[in-house]
Amino acid sequence: MRDVIGTMILLLASTGLVLWLSGKIFRIGILRTGQPPKLMELIRWFKG
Repeated sequence: MRDVIGTMILLLASTGLVLWLSGKIFRIGILRTGQPPKLMELIRWFKG
């Protein structure tokens, strides 16, 4: 039972992190139209 609870907590935490990061990328990337971001730009966006 503890394994299931631990897995659920890890799932919720990782889902929240992915949603937060994707929201940050979308917010910055929506200003750039027509060009996909490069890997270094994505890393800079995560830090900034």
